[in-house]
Amino acid sequence: MNSLWRILVVMAFSLISGVLFSPVSSWAGNNLKAHQGIFVGQPYQVAFIVQPRNVISGKSISPAIQIAVEDSRGDIIKYSTAQINLKSSRGNLLGITSVRAVNGIATFSTLSAGSGYSLTATSTGLKSANSDLFNVTASSPVSLGMTSKAQVLTSGQCSALTSFQVYDQYGNPAQFPIQTVLDLSSTKVGAILNFYSDNKCTKNISSVAVPKGAGSGSFYFMSDPSGSAILTVSGVGSPFLNPANQNETINFGQASNLVFTVQPSNAVAGNLISPPVQIAIEDQYGNLVTNSNAQISLTLYNTSTQLQGGTTMNAKNGIASFPSIFVTAATQGLRIMAVSAGLTGCLSNSFSVAPNVPTSLSIISQSQAVNAESCSSAVVFQAFDAYGNQAMFSQGTQLNLSNSGADILNFYSDPQCSQAITNINMAEGTGSGTFYFSGLIMGSGTLNISGAGLTPAQQVEGINIGPKFFGLNLMDSQNFPDQNIKPYGSVRLWDSHVTWNDIEPSQGVYDFSQLDVFIQDAQTYGVDVIYTVGETPQWASSNPLQDCGKRPSGSCVSPTHWSDFSDFLTVVANRYKSIGIQTDCTASDPQCHGVIKYYELWNEPRDPGEWYAGQHSDCTQEGFCMNYFVKMTQVAIAAIGEADLTAHVTSPGNSSGYAAIFMGAYWNEEKNENIQPLTRFDSINYHAYSAWYYPIPENQPPYLAALNATMSQYGITSQIKNSEGTWSDPPHNAPAADQTFYIARHILVNLAMGAQSFVWYRWDNDAPLWDPSTKSLTSLGQTYQIVAGWLLNSSLGSAGCWNSLGIWKDILSCDGVNTSMTWAVNLAQSNGQPAQAIWYVSTSKSDCDSTGENCVDWNASANYSVPSQYLSYLDIGGVRHAVPKGNILTVTASPVLLQTVAP
Repeated sequence: MNSLWRILVVMAFSLISGVLFSPVSSWAGNNLKAHQGIFVGQPYQVAFIVQPRNVISGKSISPAIQIAVEDSRGDIIKYSTAQINLKSSRGNLLGITSVRAVNGIATFSTLSAGSGYSLTATSTGLKSANSDLFNVTASSPVSLGMTSKAQVLTSGQCSALTSFQVYDQYGNPAQFPIQTVLDLSSTKVGAILNFYSDNKCTKNISSVAVPKGAGSGSFYFMSDPSGSAILTVSGVGSPFLNPANQNETINFGQASNLVFTVQPSNAVAGNLISPPVQIAIEDQYGNLVTNSNAQISLTLYNTSTQLQGGTTMNAKNGIASFPSIFVTAATQGLRIMAVSAGLTGCLSNSFSVAPNVPTSLSIISQSQAVNAESCSSAVVFQAFDAYGNQAMFSQGTQLNLSNSGADILNFYSDPQCSQAITNINMAEGTGSGTFYFSGLIMGSGTLNISGAGLTPAQQVEGINIGPKFFGLNLMDSQNFPDQNIKPYGSVRLWDSHVTWNDIEPSQGVYDFSQLDVFIQDAQTYGVDVIYTVGETPQWASSNPLQDCGKRPSGSCVSPTHWSDFSDFLTVVANRYKSIGIQTDCTASDPQCHGVIKYYELWNEPRDPGEWYAGQHSDCTQEGFCMNYFVKMTQVAIAAIGEADLTAHVTSPGNSSGYAAIFMGAYWNEEKNENIQPLTRFDSINYHAYSAWYYPIPENQPPYLAALNATMSQYGITSQIKNSEGTWSDPPHNAPAADQTFYIARHILVNLAMGAQSFVWYRWDNDAPLWDPSTKSLTSLGQTYQIVAGWLLNSSLGSAGCWNSLGIWKDILSCDGVNTSMTWAVNLAQSNGQPAQAIWYVSTSKSDCDSTGENCVDWNASANYSVPSQYLSYLDIGGVRHAVPKGNILTVTASPVLLQTVAP
């Protein structure tokens, strides 16, 4: 009965459970197993028998979670040793998450939850199980994290809301137990972030306060500079938090303006500006717009100076480089302006362009018109570079001064024209200088200033007719012309009782009383002295008894001892020298006696009474005794030059008809004696006298032409001076009026022929200009002053004559003998206006008087067609007349001066 009951109970239980359990017996087959006398099913599922409890993140779950292996009826399969695995539906499980069952139960004693809300248990081949929901509370905050995504903005654009969260060490969102202030910052990688509390980015903040019990916050940011920036939210106080970092990207905005990224450096004219100027294209916030290839042009701002080279370039990656720009004008304070269509331009910093190396010279002072033998104003020159900028020499440089063409200009370093120079030494760092000149020859002279590797400078300077053109031969020191007699610039001393014979009547005994008066008066009135050397004293003469005509015996021959002549001139030159202390003077008054500027070596040696041609048996060149005369001049030049370096030594003065003959013989003698170089003399002098039968100055041009030809033959380029000239000798018996005509034409003809001075013989005797008895000018003197006034400060133009056929001829091609001609001298007067002296002369043998002299028709006249520019004329009496209607003027032997002045 008991066995049957047991069978029935098992069968009933089997029917209920759907599984027939039976005690371990053979009929139960393989589908039932007995366990402690009870039959259970196969392992079917896992089930939580100890559920997870609420826990603090990171703490072990207690009590330990247990999971049973059950059959389909929920019975624990105690024999099961299945491997049970746990996983969280959210977050990670910490500890051992896979345990093998013991007696059908797996115990997870070391398990803790990082985060999550439920657990799932699994085992291979078994149905999984989910735990009850439970809470995991975060532990203390240890780190920060960004909860909003990284953003890509444009410069100046306010960001979207940017949020962050605090986390515990397991990554669970945490809360602060107290209010906590978090710092906001950024690390620049181009962009610079600023932080704001509002979505317009108007309220700046540098931190965010997170309230107690909260664990998140938000803010906004913005950057003007473009690029990347690492945004950082950090807590550096208590508690310490690992910061949250996030890379934000700020893109540049729309192209707005230009900016210099490489400013122009100081440069040298014509050289490239280096390093190359660079211009960037930026947005309004100063960010480089790298996708722009806009065209950019450069010019110099607010100046007429030009920027040259490649001044227009296209940008590449937002930057335009200008490697080939330069400026040729040396200028201070330049600025470059950059422009591009649609963009705001920009101005560079100030820079300067310095001159380049000197390549040329230029005279920057105005051309001058200076009276002959007067000192000019300063001539200012400047070195220039290849671009026309005033430049400076980088090292000492020598510049040379010279004439082009005729050697008429002398150069000086001082405004008194006392220190002669031929070059100028330029110091390092200088580029300009000054010098002065004096013209010896009237007309125009071209001065040159040159230097190695430099284009020379040239300028034409005018040498006008000055007071020194007019000279007077004085006889008596009591009649020295005062300052009211104008113009005159020199006095010649001949027949003035101051010859060698007068001054040294016996050897070594000197009488300077008369000469001192002359020279001191000359110094008082500021005029030069021409001292004519002549008359050998008898004690020194090589032939004391030689008949010398009107001169003292023995005076027309050479001295016995040349040393006597040298000693005399040495004494004279030392007494009247222009530099150093004169004999018997003191340092406080070094030129107490006055100065002799010119020494004329002998008077008319062609005249036997002045220089006897047969004085020695070994004289060369018949009629001259030239070997002795050459020796005499050589001795004189040496003695005077040694005593006074600035003194001028001139040739002897011969009557114009003999000047060429005598000087040709002189230079020929020097050639025969192998004297090199030939004596140039400071001037070649002649004495202008007309023939007694044609007493007109117009017979002089052929003589001067011959003298010029002789000088050219021997390579002599010295200036020519008239050191004596007067009325014909012997005087003719023409009326006084004709004599005034003569002196007027005499001055004009000698000027026109190129004479650099005209000395009238004499001031106070023989055709005088001054009457000592009345102490007034004679009619000749009055005419002299009037005509000299026509010429003073004027420059000489063309001069010549029209022959009877109306053909114009240059003055040196004219000859007034036995012909009828109209003569003209053209001038440029000091006021810049032209003027013309005009007259008519007729000569023929039929006009001669009963003595065969005076072959001049003093009443002859001719009609002259006056150029239309001339409105009036002055006669030699100083009276002004209107040019006749029709411009036809009757001209006579009395010159008139046509002028542009209204009558």
